[in-house]
Amino acid sequence: MGKNEECGYCNGTGKQICYSCSGEGSKIELNPVYIAIFGFPLPETKICYSCNGTGKTNCPYCHGTGRVE
Repeated sequence: MGKNEECGYCNGTGKQICYSCSGEGSKIELNPVYIAIFGFPLPETKICYSCNGTGKTNCPYCHGTGRVE
């Protein structure tokens, strides 16, 4: 069995910055309803669906444990 070492990808935190919102936890989206009604887009701030507003997701290499074998 291999050694249980700190994950080099996330530096042992088990988390990485969310790729979808760049770590902000929210995204600005243009609402198509406003375009149809008013003729111009109205930006809305929405919670990021990838990280649920935390700005971080589980590391894909250690699956959130911070350790790899």
